[in-house]
Amino acid sequence: MGDFNFDLLNWETHSKTEEFFNLLGSYYFLPHILQPTRITDHSATLIDNIFFNSTDHHTISGSILHDLSVFQKLLKYSKEITSILLNLN
Repeated sequence: MGDFNFDLLNWETHSKTEEFFNLLGSYYFLPHILQPTRITDHSATLIDNIFFNSTDHHTISGSILHDLSVFQKLLKYSKEITSILLNLN
């Protein structure tokens, strides 16, 4: 877990972002957010990332656009965590 602030939209043109992406990929960590998480009239960035390296769990992830903010809220749904929470009741 961390706050890396690498814009994954620039991984092909920014060498430090490419190094970061390749390092995580070498440990099978894949990004689950693939669309911009901050959008303005002049730019879009993907600096709010979720990486996951398990193939044993089904996951769904995405972004939620909020009309009152330029930031999109991140959403990560894990079937395993939901099952655990549902079984607590």
